[in-house]
Amino acid sequence: MRKKLGKSSKKRIDYYPFGMPMPDRNVEGDYRYGYQGEYAEKDKETGLNAFQLRMYDSRIGRWISPDPMGEFFSPYLAMGNNPISKTDPTGGSTSDCPKCPDPNGPFILTDGMEHVSSDGQTYSYDKENGWSSAPIVDLGTTYKTNPRINIGLSIMKNLVDENIKYSQAGNRTSLTGNGLCGLDCSETVAIYLKMMGTMQKRDGYLYTGVMTNEKDFRNAIGSNNIDFVEGSTASDFTPRAGDIFVWRKSNGVGHTGIIYSVDGNKATVLEAIGNVGSSDERFNRNNGGSLSTGISRTAVYRINGRALSKHAGWYGYFRPINVNF
Repeated sequence: MRKKLGKSSKKRIDYYPFGMPMPDRNVEGDYRYGYQGEYAEKDKETGLNAFQLRMYDSRIGRWISPDPMGEFFSPYLAMGNNPISKTDPTGGSTSDCPKCPDPNGPFILTDGMEHVSSDGQTYSYDKENGWSSAPIVDLGTTYKTNPRINIGLSIMKNLVDENIKYSQAGNRTSLTGNGLCGLDCSETVAIYLKMMGTMQKRDGYLYTGVMTNEKDFRNAIGSNNIDFVEGSTASDFTPRAGDIFVWRKSNGVGHTGIIYSVDGNKATVLEAIGNVGSSDERFNRNNGGSLSTGISRTAVYRINGRALSKHAGWYGYFRPINVNF
């Protein structure tokens, strides 16, 4: 990106896409504006781009304070991660989402309201968590989940539905080619927690042996952002979307996965599973789950069935908290 001005200003700046000036390619001048033109000025004290509502750090392509309008799933995401075609005139919302909150005038926000952007994307508003463009998972009538967890679940479902070969050889928290050369069950959960901001250890390593109690689980992910769900060892307990189930037998064999949605006594699960499959494989196949094993997949199990709460070594559910991504 290049901003070239008239001769009188004697200023030229070449930018990387997110606004960091390229070294040794700038001519300084008296023009007051910089990256994103008239919308922002350089703050003399911090060197950051000062917009009307908040400051922007071009080195990392992120705002340094949360979005007051809640336009994107991450409150720090700048220009929708698309700085080439989008601008954010005030630091509140991008210009190509005109029907999201208008930062230049009054806008009455009500819980559950929806708007459609110029590209046809539907945005929904939740008074607790702001705007979200994520498809809302059908959670039934039992409860309502955090929209940001919905986003993470949607991303994870797309990932496991790639039917990646089951393997324990990958980088356990990475979405790189090496990380996805194969997936096992705890690696799938680790990627989910890393993406959600719950797992803070850069080199965190999960396996079911450190997921059987809250203390060990928290230590493994490097934060307190995971709770054991009280009462979840009972066979009649109903989990929530986003919960993580764990069972591990005395011989060290175990399994874990993510609850995607709940419908009565059926839970749709995101998992990576070996060639043997689950202990409730017939029910899974008869109820719309994946027909294959030895891969990452979406499965359907009975909540009180042999793949979940009635499995030997059942430890219950753990719930991510303070989701931030």
